[in-house]
Amino acid sequence: MFDFIDDKELKPISDLRYAKVVQVVMGFSKWNGPKLNAFGGLIPSKEKRNILGVLFPSSIFDGRAPEGGALLSVFMGGIKKPEIIEMDDAALTAIATAELEDLLQINRSEMAF
Repeated sequence: MFDFIDDKELKPISDLRYAKVVQVVMGFSKWNGPKLNAFGGLIPSKEKRNILGVLFPSSIFDGRAPEGGALLSVFMGGIKKPEIIEMDDAALTAIATAELEDLLQINRSEMAF
């Protein structure tokens, strides 16, 4: 693979097992959910959710969403749910939307993307 590195030295790196993760970024022109006054959070695996965690970039960085809006980054996949990586955008969006609706107690009909 790399002519300048001996295969014996490269093997530990090329044999690494890693968790593939997909990120779904969701922008809301109008946020009707709870105040997002935090960095975000991780979801413990014992919760049996389809997401690993969610970050709230618009609550910690200026200019990430319009006034009254929000930007959320939802992470999915990992070691325990590797099949999620293969899903299309519509399926990933549906999962992220359903999880946010339940976790943040927001009404899907009030989600203004």
